[in-house]
Amino acid sequence: MGTFEGWVSDTLLLFSNGTWSNLSSTGISYVGTRDEYSVGSNENAYVDGGNFVFTGKATGLDSWSFQITARLNQSFNLTGYNYLKFYYSGKNEGKNTPVYNTFIYVSSGSNDLKSYVSGTELRNIGTGVLNISSLSGYYWIYFGATMNSTYRLTPTGQSYAYISQLYLSKN
Repeated sequence: MGTFEGWVSDTLLLFSNGTWSNLSSTGISYVGTRDEYSVGSNENAYVDGGNFVFTGKATGLDSWSFQITARLNQSFNLTGYNYLKFYYSGKNEGKNTPVYNTFIYVSSGSNDLKSYVSGTELRNIGTGVLNISSLSGYYWIYFGATMNSTYRLTPTGQSYAYISQLYLSKN
């Protein structure tokens, strides 16, 4: 690994309410689900207005969860930053497909849904914080939402989770 020399700002916005910053390749790629069971349908991740949107619908009557995952379209140098933060801004739940949480993690692989270096989740509206102080170099940033099927109830609606900010911070 190399060394890093230079100045790092306290906060570095990557995405905020629809505005991309500090990335040479903007956008996200839907990379699939991180579940062991195929219980979701119509799963997708995209940018709409000021949010990252994660959507899916449970397909079964069992109580399983599925994770809808996207990643930024480029890796990012995390050197000099202590935290990767995101703002979970809201949800719109379809009948019997509740949104369980939102999450973020970093990985050295560009298409790595199962193994990751570090991650965190957030169950309520607010700011999620991932400590990345021990990491240096380039990593891929993944994020998304976990949705559940409600046990023994027929799912009848599509659910949505919204993340409106993604940024790096020294504090």
